[in-house]
This record gives sequence, C-alpha cells and structure tokens, in this order.
Amino acid sequence: AASAGILGDMPRLDYSGGVSCPSLLLEPARTNLFQNSEYFSASTWQGITGGTLTENDATSPEGVQNATKIEGDGSSTAIRLFDFQNVSSAGDYSFSFFAKAGTANFIQISLLGYDGGGQASFDLSNGTIDDAANGSIEDYGNGWYRCTCIKSIGATDLTGSANLYVRKSLTANWDTAAEANGKNVYIYGAQMEAGSYPTSYVPSYGSATARAAEPSALNKSDLISDGFFSSSELTWFIDVDLYQRDGGSTVAPRLISSSNNQVFIGF
Repeated sequence: AASAGILGDMPRLDYSGGVSCPSLLLEPARTNLFQNSEYFSASTWQGITGGTLTENDATSPEGVQNATKIEGDGSSTAIRLFDFQNVSSAGDYSFSFFAKAGTANFIQISLLGYDGGGQASFDLSNGTIDDAANGSIEDYGNGWYRCTCIKSIGATDLTGSANLYVRKSLTANWDTAAEANGKNVYIYGAQMEAGSYPTSYVPSYGSATARAAEPSALNKSDLISDGFFSSSELTWFIDVDLYQRDGGSTVAPRLISSSNNQVFIGF
C-alpha cells in the first residue's frame, strides 16, 4: 500500500510470527469503544495524575511519530491515565494498548468500578505479564508490546463507569514519588472492545469506531463466470489444521465428486 496506494481488492493479511507467507486475516466485527485511541490529551480521556503527556514524542508500531510519552512529575508514586467508559451490556471485555519502555520498564492497566476490577502488570523490558490469566502481552518489534487485560463484567455491575487506569512504575513494587520524577514509558493505540480476546487494532479519532467482519466463505456459485478463476483448468491448494476428529475415523481432504461442472472437497 505504501508504494501502490490503497488497494481496494486486497484482503487483510496476517504476518504474525514473522512468517514470509501470510494467511488471510479473518476476524469478527468489533468496535473500539474508546473515542480517541491515539490522542490521550483529548477531553474524552479524563486527564493524567502524577505525570505529564507528550504527544507525538516517538515512533509508534505504525511507523509514524505519533506515540505518546507518559512521564512522572514527582508528585506521586504512580502515574495514572483515566478513561471513564460506560458499557451497556454484560460480558467479557478486552482492554489493550501498545507500550514501550523508556526510562521505566513497567506499566499496568486495570479496570475498576466493576466488581472490584481486573488488572495486569507488564514488564516492557522482558516482555512478560505478571498474571497471564488476566491478559496477554505480544511482541510487535522495536521494543513495542501490545498489552491486554480481560475482564468479565456482570449484569449487576453496569451501573458504574468502566474506569480504565493506565499506570506506570519503575519497579513491580511501585516507587517513591521522587524516584518516579522524570521516568517515562511510551503508549499508543488504546482499544476497548466487547470480547474475550483482543482483535487487530481499530483506530478511532473522535468517536467509537467499528470494523465489519470479514466473510469466511466465497459464496460463489460459479467460480469461473464470477471471475475467481480464468479458465476451466485449475489447481486446488488447501492448508488444513485438524484439531479434532471422531475416534477411529480417517480424516483427510479428498475430492468427492467432479461432475456437472461442480467440485466438492470433503473430509
């Protein structure tokens, strides 16, 4: 896209794991409930305590200088960035953002206001999480990690606001206010979505932003006349991951029938 412009017919591809040959990125519809996912000084965020924000201070995973620096000002042992986000229905919610160590190595996110909240702490030097049951951390290269915290919100908890804390510290045990002075980490791309796992980042600029689901089937009745293939001679290549089968059965892809201009692949 950088050299050819936007390619309208190009599907989204997944290069995770450093592979050279990607797979199709097929995801369900999700909405980033944060109204400003990159501009943390926006009024939709509730401000920062114990520190300052410097926008566009470093290069983000996007490759653009639009990452934000969070820096301690010496007034508190921890720096907190808030977003009060109401949710309308019970269920699992995933809270994620990208973070990179600066002069500090640790960062924490927590959801408070709902049944005591859930939280996870991340070591941005070693790429580790303190409690994998509450979330995950994923290496995005160049020191950047995507940090995720997952919380199940009950129906009786919907009266409050989802208070997302992004907190920075120098050590896992927190610091004195003097030690926090001038220490910093970098953040980018906050996302809050309904679901038990995070999907690919959906940027938002002033309002909650949705991404439609990709189709998981071709839905073509005639692959040749519909232009999927250019001739009647074609080769099928199927990459299959078989994770479950009935005991005693033989499971392998095979050509079932090729008659009346129809081809069926079965297992």
